[in-house]
Amino acid sequence: MIPPNAARLLAAALLLLPWPAPAQSAADPLAEAQACAKRNLPHTTLEFRATFTKVDRVGGERASRAKVLGKKLADGLQRAVLRFDRPTDIRGTAMLMIENPSGPSEFYVFAPGERRVRRISGRSSGGLFGTDFSYDDFENWRGFSKRNKAELLPDAVEADRAVYVLAGAPAPEDGSSYERVVSYVDRETCVVLRVDSYEPGAKLRKILRADPKTVEKSGDLAIARALELEDLIDGTRTRVAIESIRLDADLPDRLFRQTDLASGS
Repeated sequence: MIPPNAARLLAAALLLLPWPAPAQSAADPLAEAQACAKRNLPHTTLEFRATFTKVDRVGGERASRAKVLGKKLADGLQRAVLRFDRPTDIRGTAMLMIENPSGPSEFYVFAPGERRVRRISGRSSGGLFGTDFSYDDFENWRGFSKRNKAELLPDAVEADRAVYVLAGAPAPEDGSSYERVVSYVDRETCVVLRVDSYEPGAKLRKILRADPKTVEKSGDLAIARALELEDLIDGTRTRVAIESIRLDADLPDRLFRQTDLASGS
């Protein structure tokens, strides 16, 4: 089993990686909103460091840090890797996400104490690796799952910014812990400024917010360097700080294989 403190901190940084939207007619308002987010994609690779600080109910804090690598491979699908270097109890822990063209993404985790790579099965809204982020928070944060039934809601204002509002319902067979995910996309920068994740029964469980004041251009990509995920049920929140961003670096495919996840590369 993954060590208790290493059983949680994974999807947070991955949530920061943008993934493509399905193509639709340019005359379709829904396609226009999805294309906005799609424009805010790295051409090949994205690399950065992320620090996650979880704040518990009584104000206690725990910080973790990971290096995040993302790449679009020759098949056009995305893969992402997180490698944690602090705190010491999860140092060396790594996770791989492999985008699936026809279903939910595959997740693999390596923990030094286990000495093997394990495929993750089953989903829940519980936090991973000591944060409030779950696998679903990563995969659904933009509401662009390939099998989501997406709809465009009326435009709104979020953090004083005009936004598109996109709603999606994960496919039942994907086993998501959420029944509905609503994303707010900045019409100007195409950065996702907010994601509301609802559990069955229309119960709002988590809210992910990006600080528009921290949005910076890195090449032609706009990235929010500060985010916060709030768990309304547990009464906790996790702050995310992004630094050391590199775009389109030469990252070999071997870094994104489950067979190499334990190598520490």
